[in-house]
Amino acid sequence: MEPFGRHRRLIMKYISRKKPFEKRTYIEQEKKEFDPRLLHYRVNGRVYIDSLWQDERYFNDIEDVIRNDLKIIPPNDESNQKLSKQIRNSNSVAIHVRWFASPDSFPKSSKVNVCLEYYRYAIDKISSGISSPTYFLFSDHPENAGRMIGLKGKNIRCVCHNKDEATAYADIWLMSQCKHFIIANSTFSWWGAWLASNPNKIVLCPNFKGSWNFQRLVPKRWELIDS
Repeated sequence: MEPFGRHRRLIMKYISRKKPFEKRTYIEQEKKEFDPRLLHYRVNGRVYIDSLWQDERYFNDIEDVIRNDLKIIPPNDESNQKLSKQIRNSNSVAIHVRWFASPDSFPKSSKVNVCLEYYRYAIDKISSGISSPTYFLFSDHPENAGRMIGLKGKNIRCVCHNKDEATAYADIWLMSQCKHFIIANSTFSWWGAWLASNPNKIVLCPNFKGSWNFQRLVPKRWELIDS
């Protein structure tokens, strides 16, 4: 790690904040809303861009480049390859549950949590809109999520074999193979849905007014559901 890297970064941030936007060399996201100034910024030398900037309007004109750069090398183990085949050969729907609370009880809607009713409504909507859906549940606590959402009588597969950070990439790769999506207020499933190549994909998202204004990050073609 670069000596005094953190202190140097803080100094750069402080100095850049004093400059006009177009002259900054350290650009930090100031608000969650789309900032059109970044589209008109001209890079001259080394520039640091910090924060999420998670709005496809920032990269619409280079979408093909982004998709190519973020193309995930498929895991070559038998479990993931077998599951990928099941996803491709079915009317697959990825469900992502992100836990921001104790995994022992499904969180109530709050500044960081999407409520249980969101998932139940989204599942009913998908089930009535496409034929023979097969659900693939992704979560940091998949067993608990599946039990609490309650998908009895539905064709569902709990994806729970990629259990650590080193194999998290395999989950997002599998997610991106799915045809339709019920995502969480999470960058993980946002990118999983965005990277999916199905041109007719249905993406249901929480109309989340929580700590990071998720509903403002959602592409217009995705559908918001009150959470």
